[in-house]
Amino acid sequence: MSSAVPGIVPGPADVRRAAALLIHANPDALNPAGVAAIVAELKGDLRITEVLTALCAIAYATEHLDTPEGQAGLARIVADFAARENRKENN
Repeated sequence: MSSAVPGIVPGPADVRRAAALLIHANPDALNPAGVAAIVAELKGDLRITEVLTALCAIAYATEHLDTPEGQAGLARIVADFAARENRKENN
């Protein structure tokens, strides 16, 4: 994700939100409350472009999102970037 244009480079929170959105918006297991929670986070911080950039980067980098392995990979991304986000907030 480092090749993004400066100014729209996704941060840890953006990547976490994008991966979580992919999980919650899975057509085979749609979680409207989860999608709504991510959208609510986006409304307040004006980082929609960054989240969309992260969403695209994840989609291009992740094979077979609709498989159990793909969903597990997304869950790992959420956990990893949540930890990065928390470290950044605590420093």
